[in-house]
Amino acid sequence: GMRLPFDGPGHIRLFARHGATLQDGGAHKSVFSSRGDGASKFCILCKNLFERQSEIVDEDGTNLLCCDILEYKGLVPATSRDLRKSARYLEKKFIEMGPGGPFTELQQALGMTHHPHALLLDRALDDYFDPVPGYLHDWMHALFVDGVFNLTLYLLLETFITTGETGVY
Repeated sequence: GMRLPFDGPGHIRLFARHGATLQDGGAHKSVFSSRGDGASKFCILCKNLFERQSEIVDEDGTNLLCCDILEYKGLVPATSRDLRKSARYLEKKFIEMGPGGPFTELQQALGMTHHPHALLLDRALDDYFDPVPGYLHDWMHALFVDGVFNLTLYLLLETFITTGETGVY
């Protein structure tokens, strides 16, 4: 809770329960140490989904990793414990390996970036903050900021032009 002092008698104590934090990719990187679409593992909420160009899936002899999942049921969801474990593993490896080189490749593969003061490294929050249910990506960025809507509208207009359609609203 948070105590709000007011003039006069009494104070108000405000309590809140975290539901979700609406963020774009840059905010996810800052708050949850996610590397986002620049990583081989671009979604920290998915344990088995990797980017095709990384070729990590080709090296996986277990066939557990995927890069071509089209349905939600094919994903293996990560838990809040998994996220903290990855962040704390990077914390340990940073001390052992130092920045650059192999450590950068490790971060790329895990889809996370080590930040010494990251939210997932704060052990005092483990019992109070559950990051997975509160991880909410701003869908408007996916649709409107160099996203799906822009491409769809472009293709529609291009089709109108190439087919000679006029007066279409």
